[in-house]
Amino acid sequence: MKQHTTTPEKQVEDHPQIRSLAFGITRERIIILIGFAVLIGYVYVVTQHAGEVTWLPWVLVGFLVHLAVFNIGLTVTDKQVIIRCCGVRVKRVDLEQIQRVVKVKEGSGIERWSFGLHYLGGGWAYHVGALNLAFQLKNKKIFLVTVEDPEAVMENIKSKQPAVELGTRDNSAQAMIMGMSFARR
Repeated sequence: MKQHTTTPEKQVEDHPQIRSLAFGITRERIIILIGFAVLIGYVYVVTQHAGEVTWLPWVLVGFLVHLAVFNIGLTVTDKQVIIRCCGVRVKRVDLEQIQRVVKVKEGSGIERWSFGLHYLGGGWAYHVGALNLAFQLKNKKIFLVTVEDPEAVMENIKSKQPAVELGTRDNSAQAMIMGMSFARR
């Protein structure tokens, strides 16, 4: 009988590195950017016609540039979860430090329509739109992130670190992080 062994290269093929980029260039985002560009042009023409030089068009240009380049990326390697904001690494966690990964089903209105890096009282949120994945570490710290495909990220983490608990919650991520922070006291 032939014995089957798995080489490290084969394991890498079975569980490849996964990458998720949230809020990349999409049709909706292009429409929003065009809308802001038209608004900026209108405000600029109106303020120039009135003979005033104002800061408002420049603030809108800054917001437009920020909106155009802002994104959250999550990479799961064989040993770590790495979160990047606009290409800059903002968080790196070893897979063995992760205790639980929870998919959040619905977010509040403010979560769906905002983006950025925020401290929510019990942990950090890295998001563009609604937060959809929450990580609880073994040291009880929590962070939340927006990913393109939360199920794929969860499955990939579980395949590389079987001790990680997976779950789903129906309430918003902000309520969940507050609940997790109260539960650890």
